[in-house]
Amino acid sequence: MMITSEIFLDYLNCKYKAYKKLHGEEETQSEYETLQTELFKDYQTKIVNRIAENNSFYCKEPSLGNYEDLRVGKEILINVSFETDEFISDYLILEKLIGKSKLGSFYYLPMFMCKNEKITNAEKLLFTFNTLILGLIQKKIFVYEKPALPDKKVSIYLDVEGNEANTFHYLIGLVVVENEHEQHYSFWANSQSEEETIIKQFLDICNRHEDYQLFHYGSYERRWMQDIKKKSPNIYDKNVDIIFSHTTNILSFVYSNIYFPTYSNELKEIGNYLGFKWSEERASGIQSLVWRARWEMSKNEELKQKLITYNLEDCLALKAVTEFMYKIITSDAIVPDKLENPNLMWTKDIQSETSYRLSKPKFFFSNFDVINKCAYFEYQREKIFFRTNKNIKKLNKKKTRNIKANYKVNQIIKFSSTLDKCVYCGATKLMKYGKKRKNVIDLKFFKHGVKKWIIQYQAQRYRCFDCHKRDKLPKEFTNITDKYGSSRTHYL
Repeated sequence: MMITSEIFLDYLNCKYKAYKKLHGEEETQSEYETLQTELFKDYQTKIVNRIAENNSFYCKEPSLGNYEDLRVGKEILINVSFETDEFISDYLILEKLIGKSKLGSFYYLPMFMCKNEKITNAEKLLFTFNTLILGLIQKKIFVYEKPALPDKKVSIYLDVEGNEANTFHYLIGLVVVENEHEQHYSFWANSQSEEETIIKQFLDICNRHEDYQLFHYGSYERRWMQDIKKKSPNIYDKNVDIIFSHTTNILSFVYSNIYFPTYSNELKEIGNYLGFKWSEERASGIQSLVWRARWEMSKNEELKQKLITYNLEDCLALKAVTEFMYKIITSDAIVPDKLENPNLMWTKDIQSETSYRLSKPKFFFSNFDVINKCAYFEYQREKIFFRTNKNIKKLNKKKTRNIKANYKVNQIIKFSSTLDKCVYCGATKLMKYGKKRKNVIDLKFFKHGVKKWIIQYQAQRYRCFDCHKRDKLPKEFTNITDKYGSSRTHYL
């Protein structure tokens, strides 16, 4: 069954409910859920009608869109849903923007309708879900920032295979590239007793080079090197620390800088998108566990070769992803059509026309122009008119008076009271009933600068059980009358 946006939203709220829907089980909605659905549909209808009134290019009837619908290049697409092999999006409102994509010289971004002023986390994830589907159809890569990868003479690509419990690592694959010359290494251990031998072989390859960078994909290889240190700290400590200083996890740069039109950030998905193919279609981390287990039972040489090939191909796929990222780094231009991949787009290019300029902004929808004028009027009312209109001046002063400063306290000084009896009736039975506080704004000087310093003075209050009168506060506390401290006063 296809995963719809409705099932995805249900999954965020209740996994069991999503499971039942995914398997075709009908579930009765509560009256509250029915009401919320009706209100949101009514809201959507109003928005769609408003957009349709101001634009001549739209699709009014809900329909299932496809790649050809996008290629037509309408300015606005309304009530269009898209599907991939596994997902179906909401009925979306799409806005056409200028920029290179698989469609040509333009691409589409979805508009998100939210009935509340504040967008919830579930709504953000739902928007991401719909954007992902559209990205999969347009086959577009978005780059947030150039990844800061090191530039070394030698590049080493590493992939390690181990057992399910990660207690034995039996295969280390390396691809070493130096001056466009490529060498492949596969270090195989038949049993756990041979693991130390292949570790030494791996360290020997790394120690041959000085100016090198070791690339891996994910945290598995780094954890493996940490395990090496734990097992034999006296032997490998120094070697592993040196390697750590030359190590780069490519996945961390993919997460933070580059967004591929794939269902996940797995190496196989991204590698396939970039054109790399594995010789074994079923090859995966899980399948490698099966191959190794069957090899241990049969010692079949063909299974061993499958594992070695799969391991080396992972290294080569990592090399392909890394080289693609280096192409982005070495490109001086931020214009997509000057890069080798025409489906690559910088996120800074998909921003709408900047509002940080001294001119009247032009809005796509006329309704936004009305909102902007009202906002400008409100600015004039608060910032300009109060100087000339007495009534508005009073109103603004009232607003300012009601705003309480919320300072972060840097230092607390407590005045301890030695009171042992009531100063009014002499009774010895007293009770605490809260603290009196005063904040003083001061300055604190450091060796290389100065900082605002908030000091809070506190005094404990007491009440007499017999006469019910409150005690007098300590003189040190009542003598503090200034809002500002001495350092600030002297500095000014």
